[in-house]
Amino acid sequence: MLKRGIIFNEDGDHFLNTRLKTDMGREVDEETLLAFIDQYKNTDITDLFLCVSAMMSSFPSKEKTFYGDKYLVKEEMGKAVDYSGTVCEVAYHIWVENGLDMYGIWIRRCRENGIAPWLSFRLNDAHIQFDVPNFLVPKEYYEHFEENSRVRHRRQMQYFDRCRDFELPKVREEWLAHIEEALERYDVEGIELDLQRELWCFRIGRERAGAQVMTEFIGAVKALLKRYESRVGHRIQLAVRAHPNPVTCCEFGFDILEWAKRGYLDLYIAAPRWATSDNDMPIRLWKQMLEPYGVPVAGGAEILLGASPKPTGNPPKVMRAVNTVETAFGTAANILEQGADKLYLFNYMSFEQEMITPQTRRDTKENDLFKPEGMLHFLANAGDTERIAHVPRRYILTYTDTASLGHEKSAQLPRTLAGTAAGMPGEPMFLRIAAGGIGETDEVTLNLGIEGVSEGEDGWNAGDALRVYVNSVPVPFLGTCEPTPPVLTRSRIYTFRIPKEANAGDVWIVEIHRESEYGVRKETPITIDYADICAVPKE
Repeated sequence: MLKRGIIFNEDGDHFLNTRLKTDMGREVDEETLLAFIDQYKNTDITDLFLCVSAMMSSFPSKEKTFYGDKYLVKEEMGKAVDYSGTVCEVAYHIWVENGLDMYGIWIRRCRENGIAPWLSFRLNDAHIQFDVPNFLVPKEYYEHFEENSRVRHRRQMQYFDRCRDFELPKVREEWLAHIEEALERYDVEGIELDLQRELWCFRIGRERAGAQVMTEFIGAVKALLKRYESRVGHRIQLAVRAHPNPVTCCEFGFDILEWAKRGYLDLYIAAPRWATSDNDMPIRLWKQMLEPYGVPVAGGAEILLGASPKPTGNPPKVMRAVNTVETAFGTAANILEQGADKLYLFNYMSFEQEMITPQTRRDTKENDLFKPEGMLHFLANAGDTERIAHVPRRYILTYTDTASLGHEKSAQLPRTLAGTAAGMPGEPMFLRIAAGGIGETDEVTLNLGIEGVSEGEDGWNAGDALRVYVNSVPVPFLGTCEPTPPVLTRSRIYTFRIPKEANAGDVWIVEIHRESEYGVRKETPITIDYADICAVPKE
């Protein structure tokens, strides 16, 4: 059984990016690499997932183009290219000139620090595929876009059109060969197959037919791991990261339950893709479905937050921002309170060289997640629900950032509350906000971003013009406030106090009514484009 705590995904070129503003990797030595892993010692991180491959390999490879090899390329597609000043140059200096096996050093240090090292493979990465030649796109990809891509029946023009088609045997065989050479080189506790990079693995309309193909591929990977287990003398686990909705997984061609029944899975990671953390993932449902097969469940958190995929405000804009420490704790609480075996962090990285050091290992109330003090505070507490209960948390109403073909992204906001005729009741609005782990003594508030009215507008006061309930309990209006980071709305924020008797568990239903007898603007619709619940423990 996995030890509860944090799984931390280390991006394949994150460390390389941290050297771009300094030495381009020329001064990286073993001590530098060890220090990078040591910053996570004595935190809640129990497992480090090292991404070693996406479109290109992050280690020298015979099967895929290696970043360092790309640095030496001077001509592609008949054009002169220069990849100096990129992560390719950094990789060349570290691996080739300095002779350092970065992942070998990291894997050894992880074990010395009591952290389980894994390898992660992003099976269908789509970065920059329409910008070729490019330092992130290998030659073997752009030379075969026509025959290997999932869209071959028309001109390729949408972002995911050039994702590779896993119905093609050669695509699956190339990945099996690359995974095997990684296992040949590195002794790890497990590997992750990252299907959230990207979910679009089959031709349009071939997803159901592709499900059997993908099941066979997952089985082939598991068989490969079994073979290497006898060589290294310990179990090598298989984790899969995919969509948070089990129905959507099936619609993309991923039969997670069948993989569990066949004994292929050792860990399932339900996670958003990128645009936002999903604060209402059905972790409890995944647990119930996979428990009979002994498969643990991790819940994924993204570094970004968004309230809606739809443009809002004036001028219209999709609002997206980086998590703060308080909002990250809110997401962690939602995941762990549902019984998740692990909290999984993706894209929790800064491209600055600054790291957590012994000098930053102190108590702090820093709310910036990208400052070492803030990141340390989060990583040292986010894997344990009891410790999370003692820190301020902010639970933002977010959305599910990917949907299968024919469906829209699941989003509750923005929503319009219609005006009312005199003497007539209006239709209420309901918002579902997941806010797990709120204690009886926490001071709890509801914040609503309301568009369509302005401060001081004659006859409009939220306390008079709205009736708001949370879990059937009236919540009194407190006043207005300015948005605090992460700012996801241009609207004015209206704050309400939530009494403790409204606490009914980890789901909070907000009910909002217009009051027909109050206000001269009662017939004007208003739009709610933001909502959160804040919980502050009493000192």
